Amino acid sequence: MTNLAFDNYSLLEETEASLWLALSRAENALRPPYPLTMQVTPRSMFGQDRWFLPTAWFPAGSHPKADLNFLAKAYLSNGQKRRLDPGSLLIQQLKEIAYSLLHIIHIFSDARAPATVANSFVTVRKLLIAAAEVGCSSLSEITPTNAKSIIELASGGRIRIELVTWLENLTELTRRGYITDGVQNYDFDIEIVIPNKDTSVPRGKQPLDDDERSLLLTNLLKVMDHQDEFICWTEDCLATPSANIHAREWLSTIFPRVAEKDYRFPDLLIHLYQATTGLLIGESLGPRPSELLSIERGFIHHHGPNAFVSLDHFTLDSITTKSIRKIGGMQRRLRIPELVYKAAVGLEEIHSMLGRRTSRLFSGVSEELEYSTNRWNWILKRFCEVTELPFRVTQYTARKTLISNVARTITNGLSAAQVVMDHEDRGTTAGYGLSNPFVREEIYAECLDAFRDGTRTLVEMTAAAGGPGLGGKGGARLEARVASLAARDGVVVPEAIETYVEELLQQDVVPIPVARGILCLKHASAKGECGNVVPDIGRCKHTCPAQVQKQNRRDLMLWELEMARSGGLEELSQLQKAFWVNEIEGLLVAWPELRPDFEAILTTVPALKGIR
Repeated sequence: MTNLAFDNYSLLEETEASLWLALSRAENALRPPYPLTMQVTPRSMFGQDRWFLPTAWFPAGSHPKADLNFLAKAYLSNGQKRRLDPGSLLIQQLKEIAYSLLHIIHIFSDARAPATVANSFVTVRKLLIAAAEVGCSSLSEITPTNAKSIIELASGGRIRIELVTWLENLTELTRRGYITDGVQNYDFDIEIVIPNKDTSVPRGKQPLDDDERSLLLTNLLKVMDHQDEFICWTEDCLATPSANIHAREWLSTIFPRVAEKDYRFPDLLIHLYQATTGLLIGESLGPRPSELLSIERGFIHHHGPNAFVSLDHFTLDSITTKSIRKIGGMQRRLRIPELVYKAAVGLEEIHSMLGRRTSRLFSGVSEELEYSTNRWNWILKRFCEVTELPFRVTQYTARKTLISNVARTITNGLSAAQVVMDHEDRGTTAGYGLSNPFVREEIYAECLDAFRDGTRTLVEMTAAAGGPGLGGKGGARLEARVASLAARDGVVVPEAIETYVEELLQQDVVPIPVARGILCLKHASAKGECGNVVPDIGRCKHTCPAQVQKQNRRDLMLWELEMARSGGLEELSQLQKAFWVNEIEGLLVAWPELRPDFEAILTTVPALKGIR
């Protein structure tokens, strides 16, 4: 019946191929031996040494995983590179395991997406290659005596835990009759020693700081300043191989490193330009690597004076799609800087020169698929090498940098963030980030973490929590609320603070920096006395019930009062003295306990007599 379904469907379509697999999985009563002509994927039969899955089942950048190659080689921990012998029993057993992965869906509890199946296949294949290396001709020859050696040979580090799990899975598959002469039901007691690592260290590529980002942008702009030359030299090298020498000489005038190494042309020109465009898109939009590599021709366009990307030409991650639905229906375009538009136009032109082997723009010479994620990271590594950057970048570097800069703007009000993002004001930066479906969820999460830390720090500053104390009407309210959290012994325990911080966040009450030592503690959508939802430093008033002042503002007032006592106001004009008195009067709203000192100064300092 499955073969009949295969004949009835035009298996070029993703939906039809998925229906075929669903039907095949429903008929999972088969046990080995399997016929060599049995259809195992929409494009392959059991007897073949390579099974091909539809590439449409995989995200962009992962299409090479659609090839399940039973004869591929694997590196072992002993330094050898081995593969299974064609026609061996281990090959047959690996095919039976692969069939179970694809079709026997009730064996494993976790849902298996095609990419997960491909990853599991590679893991199991390496396990069988390691078994062959120690002399096993069948899975039944794996025993508690040699099992640890096989796992150590197959890999090192934490992946050994996964290999032990798969050894148990193979035992279960054998017990149910899905593997011929498979792993016997031994008590595999394998001790895996995993070295302790510092889990507090940030994992993966981290956001670039402002200096690193400036250096990266400088090199990106070098490429864009010579965009026409890059395109022309690429066209010449594709048409006339003898032009490669002249292209190398020209490129070495921009990036001297080119003259020191024998790079292949025009590949280097294409890679440098593609890396530049990809990083500029990452700096502007922050797509995931799979989303970037899925970009198709026609994804940029002009509408009036502004440039946009059409999200209909991306294969979007499910989280990105969810974010699109959150911002006013199904908005399918996003505004981009003119520089990104210009770079994208050049990318489409180079893609046309290479011949339209694939609709995906991020592809290479004579390549039928878009770049894999690993291949793309290699191209970015080459970009860093040629431009002599002192650090390495991946696509996630640009993504994390964008998220970090927008989050800095929203949570800290740092003008530096809007400057490095080339936005006119802080509101533009915040609004742009929160309307960007590629990074909206991550920006929200990072902002929430920052707000949580800031709120906790502020609560711990209250006198009730053992801190120096807070001023302002908002600070007084916070002091009273934290004092009510104290136990009978008068101590506010950390657990009570954590609970209170979470309550504030759930109510959308977060501290927003307004000026040095001054914060606005109000509901996110409420207006303060400044009249704005976003606190306005120019109109922030000390009488506002949301204003909170830190202890350094009190120290500043004490310094002003001491300065007046020591005669620091004597040389000022009457107008300046009156202004000073009015300013201190306003500040006393936040620190009323200092009013007696102020009143005493007004009566004892000769320079201030008659001012009020």
